Amino acid sequence: MENQVTNNIAFIEEMINKTKQKYSDSGFLFLLWGYFVVIAALLNYFLLNTSFAYPFIGWAVLMPLGGIISMIYSSKENKKPYVKTYTDDVMKYTWLAFGMLLAVLLLSMGKLGLNTYPLVMVAYGVPTFITGGVLKFKPLIYGAIGSIVIGVVSYNYTFDVQLLLLCASILVSYLIPGHLLSIQHKKNKN
Repeated sequence: MENQVTNNIAFIEEMINKTKQKYSDSGFLFLLWGYFVVIAALLNYFLLNTSFAYPFIGWAVLMPLGGIISMIYSSKENKKPYVKTYTDDVMKYTWLAFGMLLAVLLLSMGKLGLNTYPLVMVAYGVPTFITGGVLKFKPLIYGAIGSIVIGVVSYNYTFDVQLLLLCASILVSYLIPGHLLSIQHKKNKN
């Protein structure tokens, strides 16, 4: 009986580790979205100071492109054989809820005005914090806290400065942890 319990615990740990591996493999999605958001925000910042009629063009191009790339990537990843676990569901619903919240915030930009990007930065922090906890990956946890703090601080600044703070938020919550995940993935492969 004791051997059976030990085997069950080992099996559960193996499934959790496989789920962690699936979500932390290369950090690809953190890097994709991190770079796309930073590029769009910086382009928006620089175009605000020109006579260009559509300073938000980076958002209009990169966000749909990022969505398409994410769907293709996720579709390929989901075709790889693995056992679905409870942790998979937690991660899926966490990021799905974030996507819905982000859509509501962005669709409410007209009413939220200068509060939009601070709320977005705080919102970025929540699923990133959960993911860091599930993966037991401290750079995601610290990055999430940094994103939330930057979001709260950014309420005190104008829109153009908020765009730069958004870049800082993404740097600490997506780009640095994403690169660290990538490095960890390469080490694990060798």
